[in-house]
Amino acid sequence: MITLTSWHHLRTWKLPLVQLISQLPKAPLGYAVESATITHLLGDPIDSLAATLVTLAQCQARAKLAQNACGIVGLRQGNAEYDRAWKALSIIMVSYDECGRQDKAIEAHQHFLAFSRRTNMGLGMTSPRDLAVQDAFAYVFDETAHSLAADRSTKSLPVFFSELIFIGGWIIALIKTGSSDPGPANWVNVEAQSVAISAMFLWVTALVVLGAIVGVGQSEDSAPRILQRYEYDIRAMREQDQPKPSASLRGKVTWCLRSTERAASGGMYSWKPKKWEETARGTVIFHCLIAISVVGVSYLTAAVLSDLVSPRGLGCRHVVESVIFAFWFLSFAVECVLELLLREKAFWPVFWKDTFVSLAVVAVVLVTQWGIMNRCACWSSWGKVGVHLPQMPEVRQELMHYIHGVAPWITFMAVLLQLLFCGLAVWMYLDAIRVFIQRDDGKSNCFWRNKTVRRN
Repeated sequence: MITLTSWHHLRTWKLPLVQLISQLPKAPLGYAVESATITHLLGDPIDSLAATLVTLAQCQARAKLAQNACGIVGLRQGNAEYDRAWKALSIIMVSYDECGRQDKAIEAHQHFLAFSRRTNMGLGMTSPRDLAVQDAFAYVFDETAHSLAADRSTKSLPVFFSELIFIGGWIIALIKTGSSDPGPANWVNVEAQSVAISAMFLWVTALVVLGAIVGVGQSEDSAPRILQRYEYDIRAMREQDQPKPSASLRGKVTWCLRSTERAASGGMYSWKPKKWEETARGTVIFHCLIAISVVGVSYLTAAVLSDLVSPRGLGCRHVVESVIFAFWFLSFAVECVLELLLREKAFWPVFWKDTFVSLAVVAVVLVTQWGIMNRCACWSSWGKVGVHLPQMPEVRQELMHYIHGVAPWITFMAVLLQLLFCGLAVWMYLDAIRVFIQRDDGKSNCFWRNKTVRRN
C-alpha cells in the first residue's frame, strides 16, 4: 500500500541519494554507455569501485613511466619543468589508453625520449636542425597536453554540494524525527529503519568522489581529434607526407573505436572488462577485495542500525539488507566470469545483467517501504514478542535514545570511513590524481608553486 508516509521516507532518505548518483561523471560515448554507467553503479557497485581503482592504478603506472622518461632526458625531481613534463606525457598516454590505443601510448613515450631536449651531461642533438626539431616537438607536446587537460571535465563543486546535501539531509531528517513525539503520524521506528536501508548505499559517497576526480572528456571525438592532430604534427615535424587529420579520416581508417566498443576497450573508468589482461591479476584482486570491503562496510552499517531498532535483534528487516548485498555480490561474481570469457565483447551481456540487478534492488527498496515496514511481524521479531509501537512509553524511550544518541554517531562514523577511504585512495595514487586534475596552462594546482612553474 502506497501511503504519504512511504512517500515521505522516499523523499527524505532516497531522493538525496538519487541526486548524488546523478553527479557521477559519465563518458560521452552515447546513450547506451551513459546508461550503462548508472546501471553498472547500481547493479554492480563492487566492480564499479574496483574498476575505478584499477583506472587510478593504470594511470599511476603511466605516471611512473613518464617520470622515468623525464629522468632519462635529464629532468630531475623537484624541478618545476620536471613536474610539468611528466604530467603532460602521462595525460597523453592515458588519453590513448582511453581510446583503446595502448600501442600509440607507447609511441608517445618513445617520441618524448627521441625528441625532447636533453639536459644531462650535454647529451642529445646539437645541430641547428636538430635543435629546431626539439623546439617544434616541445610546442606540439605542450599544446597537445594542454588541450587534453582542458578537454577533461572533473567535477568538484557540484559533487561537494551533492555530498553536502546527501549528508546534511540525513542530519536534518534525524533532528526532525527526534524532535517530534511518536504517534500515528510519526512512526519513529519506521524512520529509524529507513536510516538503516539508506546506509546500504553509503559507498556512493566514495565512488562519486573518485569518479569526479578521474573525470571524463567533453565529447566522444574531442580526445581522438586532439591526438590525431598530435600525430599529424609529429609527422610534419619529421617531414613525412600524410593526409590532414579529419573526422572522416578517423572513421575511414578506424583510428579509434566508438561507442560501446570503445567503452569496453578503456573508455569507461568504472568498467574495465580487459583489466584482467592489462593489469597484473594480483593488483586487480587487491582492488576487488578493497571494493568488497567498502561495500561490505555499508552493509554492516545497515545491519547494525537495523539490529538496534526496537525490537532489537535479528529480524525480517535484516533480510532486506542481506538480499540487496547478495544481489550485488552475485552480480560481481557473474561480472568476473563474463569479463574473463568475453573480454571486450561483454558490454551488452553486462549491461542487461546490471539492468536486471538494478531493477531488482530498486524493487526490494520499494517493497520494503510500501510493504514490509507496514507488517506487524517486522516489529514483533516474527511474533516472538509483542508489537513494539512507538507510542508505548518503554519503546518510545528506547527509540528516542536510538535517534538522539546512537544512529547519528554510527552514521557519522560510517560516512567518515567512506571519506577516509577516499583520502587513502588519493594518497596511494597521488601522481594519478595530479594527472587527472592538472591545469591546461602548465601551472601547478598548488598556488604557492605557480611562480616557479615555467619552461626553461
